[in-house]
Amino acid sequence: MKSYIAESEVHALQEHFDRDATIAYRDVSNSLLSLARHYGGTTVNGKHFVYFPETDELIRDDVLAFLHKRRKDALQEVAHLSQQLGLYD
Repeated sequence: MKSYIAESEVHALQEHFDRDATIAYRDVSNSLLSLARHYGGTTVNGKHFVYFPETDELIRDDVLAFLHKRRKDALQEVAHLSQQLGLYD
């Protein structure tokens, strides 16, 4: 099943976040958390989760912030390398 979190990002998440903490829920439509679909997210054990309808999963908001920063940094690095190689002259 497709996920918002890429396989290549799983290792970084395991290093950065507590392995015992829940960072996401999959198949939300078929669970007790299905109400979150109608509100765009929910709070579980004091942590806010954002709903992604494309992948039918809830992802913790601090995990999303980590992923977005990591992805942004990767794009900036690619742009920087491309500039160094003269690909965007």
